[in-house]
Amino acid sequence: ISSPPPRPFHCACPSTCSAFPLYRQLGVDVYQFQLPWSHVARSRPDNPRNPNDPAYVWPAFADYAVNEAASNGIQLAVMVKSTPGWANGGQGVTTAPSNPKDYADFMFAASRRYPSVKRWMIWGEPNYGYNFLPMPPNSPVGPRLYAQVLDAAYGALKEADKSNIVIGG
Repeated sequence: ISSPPPRPFHCACPSTCSAFPLYRQLGVDVYQFQLPWSHVARSRPDNPRNPNDPAYVWPAFADYAVNEAASNGIQLAVMVKSTPGWANGGQGVTTAPSNPKDYADFMFAASRRYPSVKRWMIWGEPNYGYNFLPMPPNSPVGPRLYAQVLDAAYGALKEADKSNIVIGG
């Protein structure tokens, strides 16, 4: 006896349809996306822990993903990286913030903006020099700096919501 094939995913208007019902049908439990800090906070916010600070321009794709995931019973994991120039002395987006508190404040605001998100990823593969700078080979400089950023973000995310899960490394 064979089971019937899964119901097909149909969409009348492909350009505006959500893939989340298909993800649910496929058994996706967690959907991961990136939230680029440098795009959301192009200028320094006056109240960086307030998600409604006018300096923040939250991307429509993130709002959409949060809403669609919730509607389809899918959890989210959000990776936040990409430092704005105001937070690292005008260096590139892969250069760590000069003050880890700036990143932590943003993480607090993001957690308040998206309270249904419980998994927060602190950068992505920071051990690769091109993802998190400075990361000189065979030097403790990069790992120590990343540890400071991770620690600050952990504290801010737990302060925002004790049920937040902080993913680092």
